[in-house]
Amino acid sequence: MRFGLIPSWHRGEESGMHLSTTNCRWEGILEKKTFTTPLKKGRRCVVLCEGYYDWKKLEKSKTKQPYIIYTAKEKPFLQSENKDELLTKSAGKVSLLKLAAIFDVWRPSEGEPDVYGFSIITVAAAKSLIWIHDRMPAILLSEEEVSQWLDFEKVPAEDALNVIHPVEDLKWHPVTRAMGNAGYKNPDASKPIPLEEAEDKVKPLPKGQMTMASFLRAPGTKRSSTGADGQSSPLKLAKRE
Repeated sequence: MRFGLIPSWHRGEESGMHLSTTNCRWEGILEKKTFTTPLKKGRRCVVLCEGYYDWKKLEKSKTKQPYIIYTAKEKPFLQSENKDELLTKSAGKVSLLKLAAIFDVWRPSEGEPDVYGFSIITVAAAKSLIWIHDRMPAILLSEEEVSQWLDFEKVPAEDALNVIHPVEDLKWHPVTRAMGNAGYKNPDASKPIPLEEAEDKVKPLPKGQMTMASFLRAPGTKRSSTGADGQSSPLKLAKRE
């Protein structure tokens, strides 16, 4: 499934869809055709991940410091390029975040396969996280919340949206600024760095380094760095999507 949905009503080539739809704001989800159409069709889903990355803008410089945000866990983050291996290793061993999302199915030219894509819902950041960023993904805490979100036959969209709220019980730590590169997959991607290295006195990324906006672009698709709601899309998932 593609990160960033293509609306089912889109006509033309995939490259002609210029909106970034990786995220959608909870506050305006019922006002945007891009998101109301799949929502009315019951296309609600849950994205699993070990954590997500967000960037704090440093006050004294133009650089941004990445943080990984996750639920309380006793074991380190898993490291593997093989998704099947990750699923095997993670079974019952890690605490996963469950992110509320919506998906849509776009049918391109006749004879080509359908394209499934999803958008993660975002809400105003919890008080404990607002110092990093003013938005955060919608996290479902309990199995009951997950069930209500997924049960589109018994739970209307408006009621399901009321399940969503900012979550406080999370942990975080700063990570290497190399995470500004969309292709960076080294083992230290989730490794904590000393807090003093995350302050303004740290040198910025080398000139020419890819910016955080680059990870929002799907392969082979030209995209803007703003979402369908006119807001920037700060989220990057850690390993599990």
